[in-house]
Amino acid sequence: MLMEDLAGTYYEETSTGKTKIEDKKKTIQRLHRSPNVGDACVYGFAAQAKPIEFESIGRTRSTTKLSDY
Repeated sequence: MLMEDLAGTYYEETSTGKTKIEDKKKTIQRLHRSPNVGDACVYGFAAQAKPIEFESIGRTRSTTKLSDY
């Protein structure tokens, strides 16, 4: 079911380089059910896509983003 949910959802890349996911209503029409398992999987990975912040050793009270290195 997970593979069907992920493969059954269409997407495209916009001119700005962002990924645009198809409207969920269209996916439901194609699969004849809601892709809830696929949604849960994608949301689980999306939560990790935020920038990682940490305090560097030797720096007091300064938060540094991983992209600064």
